[in-house]
Amino acid sequence: MLKKFRVKVNGKDYIVEVEELQNSSNEIPTMEKQALSSQAPTSTPIQASVEKKAEETVKSTKSPTPSTGGSLISPMTGIILEVLVSPGDRVSRGDKVIVMEAMKMENSVLADRDGIIKEVRVKKGESVNAGDVMVVFE
Repeated sequence: MLKKFRVKVNGKDYIVEVEELQNSSNEIPTMEKQALSSQAPTSTPIQASVEKKAEETVKSTKSPTPSTGGSLISPMTGIILEVLVSPGDRVSRGDKVIVMEAMKMENSVLADRDGIIKEVRVKKGESVNAGDVMVVFE
């Protein structure tokens, strides 16, 4: 029996179908085992897809947040928990600039360049959308 679920990853909705196995041991039926064992990968297509998406998510959260035109933009919708810089502060690439909460997780927004802070456009407790300018560099 297939069940449909809506899953949200990095603010993007996905619809997934999951098959409920009938036997209580959660073991794959023999016919399906044989079909899977003939495939080169050891994971199912759904499992491989989920693993790939998880890997992409980890990569995207480890890299510095991209900016456009001398500004640091919000990578996601969330609430500002801490602003760690002020106008005039010098930052280096990779420095933590802002801490925000999204999907009940704390996320650090990092400087993507060396520079001096010209303007901070967010404050603690404020809601931001993905793509909003949070900090402007000189």
